[in-house]
Amino acid sequence: MTLQVCYRGQTTTKDKETWARNQHDRYLAVCRPFGSGAGGRAKLGGPLSVNSARCLVTTLAVVSVLYNVPRFFEYQRVEVCVPGVNATRVGFEITEFGAHLLYRIVYANVLYFVVVHGGPLMALGFFNVRLVQAMRRRLDPQNQ
Repeated sequence: MTLQVCYRGQTTTKDKETWARNQHDRYLAVCRPFGSGAGGRAKLGGPLSVNSARCLVTTLAVVSVLYNVPRFFEYQRVEVCVPGVNATRVGFEITEFGAHLLYRIVYANVLYFVVVHGGPLMALGFFNVRLVQAMRRRLDPQNQ
């Protein structure tokens, strides 16, 4: 069985990730700006230091690579001879690892939905709510 790989949903996924990243940048700029603290974060809600941001980005990169490692073993490249023509066709077949029921349910469906769809949407909602709360606190005249 040859699998034709297509990325129809990739545009929608990238849009959600882009919106979540933009909202995260706004949240950091308003709620947790760099600076104002010699040792980084003085408290949990304090400013985000440059070192903390680097640590967060590094952690995200490592987790992203680890999450995607199983994808390299999901399919294998195969060359198929085309009958009647002196040519071969290259395609991809699912491996035994990729066809395993537990892999299909947990990784390819549940985790994929959470990481690609649910995660960015939940992050977008969280950062948007926190940003609106911070803006209301700053604009509230009784708070000053």
